[in-house]
Amino acid sequence: DTTVWEQFLKDKRYVLYFGRFQLRKGFHTLVQALPRFLERYEDAYAVLVGRDMETQLASSMAAFARSQCRRFADRLILLENLPHAQLYPVIDRSHLVVLPSLIDNLPNSCLEAMGIGKVVIGTSGASFEELITDGINGFLVDPNDSEALADKLITAWVDPKLNEMSTAAKQSMHDFAPDKTVPSLLTYYSEVMNGKTNGA
Repeated sequence: DTTVWEQFLKDKRYVLYFGRFQLRKGFHTLVQALPRFLERYEDAYAVLVGRDMETQLASSMAAFARSQCRRFADRLILLENLPHAQLYPVIDRSHLVVLPSLIDNLPNSCLEAMGIGKVVIGTSGASFEELITDGINGFLVDPNDSEALADKLITAWVDPKLNEMSTAAKQSMHDFAPDKTVPSLLTYYSEVMNGKTNGA
């Protein structure tokens, strides 16, 4: 369902964040990094999709994003949480996906984006390194560092290897396909139940 993309994003090049607008997802780090990025690339847009949250920084993180990026209000697009049918076309047509979590556990958002073939900027030490090999199928930055994230956004936006990395991102997700993961999990659980695992 391309309705949302066609209404808000058609003919725009954009970096995309999707997920809850909360601190543990690094949302504040991203919106603090965006002004430098948007200033550098006048053709770039930032698209933030998800559920607005109240945090200790602000009663509305969407409002916090608008205040941080007020000079670029015409290129900051905030959308409420979307059903997957509408979200996937938005992911698919993004130029980059940024997921700057402070803590996470093999986030579905990263799996979904890479599965579509999107290059993701994730954070070190938040489980993204289990999915992303820096500079090969995505990028990693230190968490809670808006300057480092801005630097990475700026360089990644024009990285000549993005197409190659996109292919690598999609290929690396084959290892997480159900036809590979489910049989190995069933085998493991069977061995545990029968006391056949090492150290059992």
